[in-house]
Amino acid sequence: MFNFVGFHSVLLQGICNAKQEFINVYCGWPGSVHDSKMWQNSKVYKKLEEGANAMLLPGCYLLGDTAYPIKPYMMVPFKDNGTLTLRQRRFNAKLSSTRVVIEQAYGRLKSQFRRLKYLPMLRIQQIPYVITTACILHNIGVKDDPEYCGNIDEEEGDNNIEHYDQEIEESGLDLCGVRLRNQILSQMKF
Repeated sequence: MFNFVGFHSVLLQGICNAKQEFINVYCGWPGSVHDSKMWQNSKVYKKLEEGANAMLLPGCYLLGDTAYPIKPYMMVPFKDNGTLTLRQRRFNAKLSSTRVVIEQAYGRLKSQFRRLKYLPMLRIQQIPYVITTACILHNIGVKDDPEYCGNIDEEEGDNNIEHYDQEIEESGLDLCGVRLRNQILSQMKF
């Protein structure tokens, strides 16, 4: 269960809402496993791939970082190969500023439950239960104290709307996801 820097670790994949409450957690994979592999083995992924669109409200998407594949239900940043347009860079910045909610939730979880960093357990199969329990306790803290987690500032944009199609340079990209991301980008006001 080593991670990429040589320490024993267990991955936690979380989905949270805007209040930093975990609405889904999946953990137990060794730290050496890539995030996208863990994602593709999760129940949420499998249900969304099967077309369980009722899991998300219309116009709502999961937000992922560059480790995740773009899908009609998951928005990820444009790959930055040095040729992004200004609008694409702004889209990436907006996506990143929105994704900060999950990063803050993870940060709060780790700061409130510091013992998660070093779990002295002989039975490693128990570790996912400890992590999941910490996520539940985190949610209780969020619900009990409105000041438990900070809010994200929203930036105001201007009214420039441009439309363009991004060229698909990599194989394996979900064409529907790419088209949807471009449609969202064209509707954004910067």
